[in-house]
Amino acid sequence: MTDQQFIDDLRNAVKDGLRKAVTEKLTGYNSPLDKMLAGIIEGNGNEIRNLLTSAVASSLSDDEWRESIAKAVRSKLASILIQRFGGELEKQVNTLKSDPATRARITLAIENIVAEASKK
Repeated sequence: MTDQQFIDDLRNAVKDGLRKAVTEKLTGYNSPLDKMLAGIIEGNGNEIRNLLTSAVASSLSDDEWRESIAKAVRSKLASILIQRFGGELEKQVNTLKSDPATRARITLAIENIVAEASKK
């Protein structure tokens, strides 16, 4: 490694260290930006409140937005139901599979389905 490469590496390391330190200070716990933003929001509270009120009101009358909300709720509900009942279904299947007679009937039914499908 040449002296110039060493100096360049050292310079880059110092830049990276400073960049990291500044980022951590501005985004970390008890950041000075927190107080500044709180002051800005407090000083413009009425305007921000009016803007948010207007945005929500216009969204409520927008059919596309309403359908998007309904779709998201349906999706979340389906996910919750699958998660809750998935374990119950698995338990029932395991109970059926543990009974030799039921297991034999399931196997025979599957074989019949495969045989019928292969005829087509």
